[in-house]
Amino acid sequence: MPQLPESFEKDYLELLKPFISEEQKKSRRNVLVSSFTVITIYLLEKSLTELNVFGVHLGGSNDYAVLILATLLITYWLAMYLAYSKRDDEIQQEQLHLLLKHVETIKARIAQLNKNIEECKTTEGIYSHYRTELDNEKNWLSIYEKQLSRTAKAGNLNFALKKVEYWLPFITGITALFVICKDIVQ
Repeated sequence: MPQLPESFEKDYLELLKPFISEEQKKSRRNVLVSSFTVITIYLLEKSLTELNVFGVHLGGSNDYAVLILATLLITYWLAMYLAYSKRDDEIQQEQLHLLLKHVETIKARIAQLNKNIEECKTTEGIYSHYRTELDNEKNWLSIYEKQLSRTAKAGNLNFALKKVEYWLPFITGITALFVICKDIVQ
């Protein structure tokens, strides 16, 4: 008789916390910090070439080289962020697939037991055996469904948070690249 693994509820709760690798966190942070810095500098009507970086004044350097290096740096961090984000999403989907495979097995077993019960209503011993198995399978499925309903709000909030966490670095990175390119053209 298939059943949910002992760790089902714990594993399901772990899925409510989106899988985010350290690499994705670092690249997201790098994109956000560098992009917000660039955007802030330009909102203050300054240029990247007017900065002091690690005690080095960039004003005397080649303006285009500084701007192109900043563009390459933000592009690299943005590309790495998108790659790590995609990889982490794939890992999370595989974790969900493995866990829900147990639920699908239980649902298939319930369907089969219902069919068996319909076919053997006249044989009391077999009927009661199938009925007991069916009740056990329904109990296991009920564990999943109750946990799903208890965590529905968290799931909805996770969906919204994931969208913000994904799009904010992307939007700020593209905006910073646009601002730098605008400075290159001027």
